[in-house]
Amino acid sequence: MLYKEFVRYCELMRARVPPMNSFGDRLMQSYSSVYDSKRVGDAGQVPCYRGVRLSDVEAAKVYKIDAEMIANFGCSVAEAMIRDAHGWPIVKAGAERDFEYQ
Repeated sequence: MLYKEFVRYCELMRARVPPMNSFGDRLMQSYSSVYDSKRVGDAGQVPCYRGVRLSDVEAAKVYKIDAEMIANFGCSVAEAMIRDAHGWPIVKAGAERDFEYQ
């Protein structure tokens, strides 16, 4: 998702789109808290970036959210994400994932 949005931005700006590996390298050079990793899920190990998160607006579009936690307890979207057995947010049906764009 992150790379796909970057590609969209480059196209809008009519800029050359760097390959995904260059994008990842530059992201990690620019933000020292970001690093590449793998996460364990039901499908095995999946590539991901650590130290990056979506805004609440974008996260609510991509992940399943427990709206009652927000309404009743004032939780943030990040706190109200419904998570799988491994602790990862569950993606909404039809939502796009980062690792599908490699």
